[in-house]
Amino acid sequence: MKGLERLKGADLRCGLEVFAPQLPDLLNVVRQYPEIGFTVAVMGWPIDLGVDGYGRWQSDLDVISRCGNTCVSISAVECIFGMNWNEEQLKPWIMSLVEMFGLKRCMFGSHMPIDALSHGFDRLYDTYERILSVFSSDERDDMFRRTALSWFRVPR
Repeated sequence: MKGLERLKGADLRCGLEVFAPQLPDLLNVVRQYPEIGFTVAVMGWPIDLGVDGYGRWQSDLDVISRCGNTCVSISAVECIFGMNWNEEQLKPWIMSLVEMFGLKRCMFGSHMPIDALSHGFDRLYDTYERILSVFSSDERDDMFRRTALSWFRVPR
């Protein structure tokens, strides 16, 4: 926690890569430092992909998503779902994140070069596009570009 104390007033973002069972501990940190922006990496790294694991992951992230100082990165899907992941596996998890965090606090990423060993960048992003096809082009642009630009305060 001493390291996070140093971030106070620095207007920086903190990326957090934790496994799903650690999400309740993350919640305490996020609440303790509301002035720091936290990026929950790797979709909150679910490790139990069964029904019970999905429920716990969803419940824990739902509480975190209510903290306005959080954003989620949807990336490294091959680390979660294996090298032979498929769209049907990803869709409910991604749509849950969109529902919890909203379009303006979800952003997509790859996991290069490991992703290249799986299906590759183009297939990954084509899958993301199909999953998000229910949203408008402008809404999809938020998740693919504008959220990251805003979150990381990239000058336009």
